[in-house]
Amino acid sequence: MLEPLFNGIGQSAIWAVMTVVVVLEFTTGKGNFMQRAQQRIGDNSHNTFKHLEEAYEKLQGQFKSSKKEWEMEKSTLLDDISSMQIKLDSQIRIQRIYNFS
Repeated sequence: MLEPLFNGIGQSAIWAVMTVVVVLEFTTGKGNFMQRAQQRIGDNSHNTFKHLEEAYEKLQGQFKSSKKEWEMEKSTLLDDISSMQIKLDSQIRIQRIYNFS
């Protein structure tokens, strides 16, 4: 009677054939998919990219502004710390003078 074809072929060979079929299907279908995607995006892609570019520029401006504010705040804090260190050093000197007296 009729025997199935795969009984004469090992299981590894069947998987090899299936892999080739899937890979060929993917590679031949991929080109069509990309073409269809580009056609669908078409005119909308310019607007989308323009919107993304504007959002990026806005975020970049906010970042630069925040960075500038942080640098000013950091500078002020460092000046305050320096001033407090000078006052502390002077108080320590005065305390040492009174302790020796």
